[in-house]
Amino acid sequence: MTARCSINLGLLSMEAGELDQAQGYLEEALSSVKQLNIKFDITNCLGCLGILFYFQEDTSKSKQAFKESLSLLKELDIHLQAHLLEGLFTVPHFRMSEHAVKLLGAVRSLQANDYSPKDAFLQRESAYGETQLRALLEESAFEAAFLEGQDMSIQEALDLALRMVEDM
Repeated sequence: MTARCSINLGLLSMEAGELDQAQGYLEEALSSVKQLNIKFDITNCLGCLGILFYFQEDTSKSKQAFKESLSLLKELDIHLQAHLLEGLFTVPHFRMSEHAVKLLGAVRSLQANDYSPKDAFLQRESAYGETQLRALLEESAFEAAFLEGQDMSIQEALDLALRMVEDM
């Protein structure tokens, strides 16, 4: 429970622009959840660190954290995978290409039958990402890529996300 509070404090600090403080909270949380071996929280924390390092302009650390997160993601339930993939849309890199639209389509498709409560922060970032992608692409290109993404398996979505991390 304390680790999840640290993750949330890290996210709030990141949103407030206090990146060093956010890093402290997230690294503290990661240490705790690794000791407890809580896969979801480890994966979530690594994804948050990937976002943080991106905003700190440390592409190497960002890529490494995202790769670790995505590799662990394969061990989680499909709905948790979709939830954590949605977090990628907080990073501007994941709002700039047709591949991002495919990933968005895959995430939305995977979430369609998930009736668990949604994370308001991730929903906001995902909606913002969709708005940016729609502005970037012509409507027909957006719709075609989104539909293609909706037909993807979770493994294909994870592979696409990993390729997008490599392209950072």
